[in-house]
This record gives sequence, structure tokens and C-alpha cells, in this order.
Amino acid sequence: MRGALGAVGALVLGGLVSGCGPSKEDIGADLRAAAEAVEGVDSVEAEVDGGGEFETWFSGVISIDASDRAELLRIYDAALGAVVRRIAEAGYSEHMSLKDLVGRAEAGEVTVFDLEPTLTRSSRHIHARLLFERYGVDG
Repeated sequence: MRGALGAVGALVLGGLVSGCGPSKEDIGADLRAAAEAVEGVDSVEAEVDGGGEFETWFSGVISIDASDRAELLRIYDAALGAVVRRIAEAGYSEHMSLKDLVGRAEAGEVTVFDLEPTLTRSSRHIHARLLFERYGVDG
């Protein structure tokens, strides 16, 4: 899986170096690969979408192999951390939000608000930068 992540990262970096930034599809593939590299993640069905360069979001479902809620939260936390760190490393964070990014398993569903209950639930979006401290990202 790390090879796939590296290949996707190289494609995205190639787009950045050539002067034509990465497409939403390339960024989505990069973020999916980051989450899928986490042990316990079965698959990621999520896309990058948005209203242009000043508003983009990553949304969808992270399918997780977990038999109870505690395990679901632990794996979702690790997957979300991988996504947030990749957003920061690749320079996507300026206008990137997470929107309805759900962790789903037999044990139920969780969202970022289950990990960070102090976050305001005034919208379904949460700016990725709000999670930098949680995941040890400088920003």
C-alpha cells in the first residue's frame, strides 16, 4: 500500500511542479490512499469536491473492520490522522475541509465529532487545520 501512496504522491507532486496544480481527482486519490494505508481500514469511498479553489472538501465513507465502538473509534482516529497529515504535507490545507467523512463498521458509524466532542456542530464541515494539533501537524 505504501507503494501506491508514493505513486499517487508523485503524480500529485508532478502536477504541482509542472505549474498546473493537482486535480480534485488526484487529491482525492492521494487522500484515499493515505487512509487506506491504515491497518483496519477496508476501503475508502470518498471524493474531493467543492465550489472552487477557495472551498474544497473531502467527504465520504471510510469502511473499517471493527467489532466494537472502541475499536472503530481507534481505527477511524488513525485514518483521519493519516488524511489530515497528508493534507498538510501536500499543501492542500489552505481551503480544505472534511465534510461528512464517516467511519463505518459493523459496530456503527462515527464522525470527527465523536473524536472531538468540543467542536461546534454548526455545520457538517470542519476545516482540516482545526485538527492539526490533534495529529501533531505544524500549521
